[in-house]
Amino acid sequence: MELLAELLTSEFLGKSAWLWLAFLAIVGALLAFDLGVLHKQNKELGVAESLKLSVFYIAVALVFGAWLWWSMGPTSGMEYFTGYALEKALSIDNVFVISLIFGYFAIPAKYQYRALLWGIIAVLVLRGIMIGLGAALVQQYEWVLYIFGVFLIATGIKILVVGEGEKDVSKNPIVRFLSKRMRVSAELHGSHFFVRKPDPKTGKLARFATPLFLALVMIDRSQHSTRHISIG
Repeated sequence: MELLAELLTSEFLGKSAWLWLAFLAIVGALLAFDLGVLHKQNKELGVAESLKLSVFYIAVALVFGAWLWWSMGPTSGMEYFTGYALEKALSIDNVFVISLIFGYFAIPAKYQYRALLWGIIAVLVLRGIMIGLGAALVQQYEWVLYIFGVFLIATGIKILVVGEGEKDVSKNPIVRFLSKRMRVSAELHGSHFFVRKPDPKTGKLARFATPLFLALVMIDRSQHSTRHISIG
């Protein structure tokens, strides 16, 4: 018990480990509830349901922020709400790109939520790993922070001068790379990201990625490319 108490009170990225575990538990419970209960069956989301879900998740975020403000002080609370507002603003920028992705791969509305949610989960995991590694590097080698700063400045200049990049999904290098190196099914197979079916060349059963998986990868890429600036 003493060892467990010591681990829970130890600091990670400047905060107690128990706080990180509580945060992850809340996020995990919400995702499990969303995927396992609210959207166990594939269905098209209506405007009313979308608004209700948005209000619910915003309310959860505000309650958590209020608790941080009360328990850890105004500075931590303000930092949280600032980050949350920034993330909300950046998410609006992705709506157009995500609609292009779903349109290009002809993803029916009833499968879009599944691809979008799993894409967000992947982004959370990857971003958590990147933030953790980045923070560890900065604590060990302060000069790494200058490299990150130069990278962010260069990225900002590129966006201002060149623009945000190619909007034609078919010309995206990730789509072309995956299409050349993976077996990709020409048609959807329900809500499956991968299926097993006979290979036209060999006649043997093989694993094929579906267009829904390509859409998932593109959503993950679009979310990550927009938000890596906010991490700095």
